[in-house]
Amino acid sequence: MRKLLIPLALSLIADSIHADETIGFKKHDRVVFAGGTFVERMARFGYLETALTLAMHDKYLTFRNLGWSADTIRGESRGYDKPQSGYANLLRNIRQAEPTLLFLAYGAAESWEADTVKFTTDYQRLLDELKTIVPRMVLVSPILQENWAKPMPDPRKHNDDLKAYAAAIKKLAQKNALPYLNLLDLVKPDAPKTKRLTMNSLQLNDAGHKRLAHVFLEKLGLPTRKDLEGQKGRQIRNLIKAKNDLYFYSWRPQNQTYIYSFRKHEQGRHAKDIPKFGPLVVKMEQSIRSELESRSHKIPPTRKDRSFLWEAIKPSGKALQDAKSFHVPDD
Repeated sequence: MRKLLIPLALSLIADSIHADETIGFKKHDRVVFAGGTFVERMARFGYLETALTLAMHDKYLTFRNLGWSADTIRGESRGYDKPQSGYANLLRNIRQAEPTLLFLAYGAAESWEADTVKFTTDYQRLLDELKTIVPRMVLVSPILQENWAKPMPDPRKHNDDLKAYAAAIKKLAQKNALPYLNLLDLVKPDAPKTKRLTMNSLQLNDAGHKRLAHVFLEKLGLPTRKDLEGQKGRQIRNLIKAKNDLYFYSWRPQNQTYIYSFRKHEQGRHAKDIPKFGPLVVKMEQSIRSELESRSHKIPPTRKDRSFLWEAIKPSGKALQDAKSFHVPDD
């Protein structure tokens, strides 16, 4: 069995990856991403998973996304009915995903607290618990906030905090002999408006997630994928996004309070249907594999993805004309 080894000498020079051992992707690895909004949006856009799938198609990797908006290393967002149960839910989510390689991307939500000491203590607790569950882990830094100028707040203080949290994560990686992936250079805070990679100064937009895929591969020592936006790449990404939706429903149904929690007396009978998503996820993964092995000319053209930039939405000419005569009466 061949193992993809990523040379660390060059990575350490660039300060992209730090570890006492190489990051290895093994054949049939179950790669899991856990974290907050940054990770959750990865599943929606699908670029990173598509890039890794294309780059290591001979590894037969499978992926699971456990992102949860605004989540922290304490699992606070996962305590949907009882906040104190969030941490236990985080551990259960990871355990049930059965990762052989886990990427942890925390620090963005916690950075608003500006308390790296507490963050380090909580993160170490999580790592100690995960060492009994996950064979291999990688710690990922947060990304910086873009400067959108007034009326948006000045991000310089927050970016200093994000850098401090990234430094704390790097120290944790060194202490626990884990790889550290530095993404602080992904977003340029003072990039011009036309080059922005976020949809609101904090969360990556379509272009941002596309750039993330390329940067991620570069930092892992893998060649970038020119076919990411080709017909084959787009078709595979569409299947990956559909698979991610099915997996999302399998572990995080929108009406989970009614199915599992204090209102399960109303709709708890539907709990028996949730495991049925599992085979659908596997079937979708088989479709992804089929597309990987198909000849490119057999893949039908797909529509180009629409940008998620809110600034790209322009009112019609009629709407602009009507606005000139629009009047709000006084109360």
